[in-house]
Amino acid sequence: MRKACIGSTQATLLTHVQESRAELSASILQAFLRASPGNSFGVCGRRCLAGNHLRTWCPLSNPLRVSSGSGESWFDPRRGNSQRDAHMSSRVRNFLVKYADDITFDFEKYQPVDENPNKHPFFGFIERKNDRMQHLALLGRLLLVQIAGGPTDIRDSSLSELVDSTQTPDGIDDETYEDDVDAKEVLKTLKLFCEVFKDDPAVDDESGLKEFRIEYFIVSCVMLLDHLRKYYAVRPQHHSAIRQFFYSFYARWDEHKEEDRDIILFSDSRQQDRSNLEIRDRVIRQLFFDHLKTNNVELKTLDSKRLFDEGERIRIYRRDEGRCQQCLKLGRTPEEATVSWSDYQADHILPWVKGGATVPWNGQVLCKLHNASKGGR
Repeated sequence: MRKACIGSTQATLLTHVQESRAELSASILQAFLRASPGNSFGVCGRRCLAGNHLRTWCPLSNPLRVSSGSGESWFDPRRGNSQRDAHMSSRVRNFLVKYADDITFDFEKYQPVDENPNKHPFFGFIERKNDRMQHLALLGRLLLVQIAGGPTDIRDSSLSELVDSTQTPDGIDDETYEDDVDAKEVLKTLKLFCEVFKDDPAVDDESGLKEFRIEYFIVSCVMLLDHLRKYYAVRPQHHSAIRQFFYSFYARWDEHKEEDRDIILFSDSRQQDRSNLEIRDRVIRQLFFDHLKTNNVELKTLDSKRLFDEGERIRIYRRDEGRCQQCLKLGRTPEEATVSWSDYQADHILPWVKGGATVPWNGQVLCKLHNASKGGR
């Protein structure tokens, strides 16, 4: 009984920590918004051009005055104050505001608009508020992953750097970033998310899916969908299996049993740096492909070559502890032989062209250099 009570207490504390992540994300929001946590927002009637503002409007706690960045002297966006216009001239910032904010601004009429018709419907599927701009931060993190082509650092500092790096001299109302390849790819993946869950009766105008409320959980789920969209022939007939996986995965994550090592590893890797994202990505991919096999669902790869499937690749990587086997044979230390998940190659020990089976026992971890030098030998 005592052990059960302790387990229950630990689970409750973990849930509390997970639900508090939004509070810990305040720094990224305040990097663009001059406001204290908990401030509500309202239309001030003028475009706010203070350098730290990401949103279109000022917080109600800052009335219209020069010090708030919203007075008459700040009205014209072309007045040339580079510090004031810093974030406003960022193409990425404009992309995030257009597709993730609740409110927008009509530049032609030069007046605020209470609703944002461009906001992506994806945000209606997740049970996550946007009172502290959580939707903008989430879209920014997903964009960082897309730019990197996989797990990367998506902490607040990296998001700030991304926004700052896309400033242009005449960028205050520049919406051209949505034409960039990475932006298009993110929107395609969010569209797939909506297609997969569109028939879920739990979604309505007032709330989203309860399974998708914690940011790090959402990020990993969207990363999985992004991978499937790019490398597998995902068809409408697969949507049900994908939905059921996410529901069952959430149930395991929410239950958080001590003996469920995969879930414990996933939950313990909730930080937003590259290493933690890689761990979560490996766990959720392996569990997903195990789910498909258990339910006799086949996803065909878009690559015609005979490859290890995702579950096999992950098993090989874990078995070899992420170390290039050829590097170890050459006498390098385990640390020197370690290959990141993004750079790892699943190699056939007996080459496939010579009859080698594509099964984990015939696979090994190789770095890109040694896999390329081996070829079909």
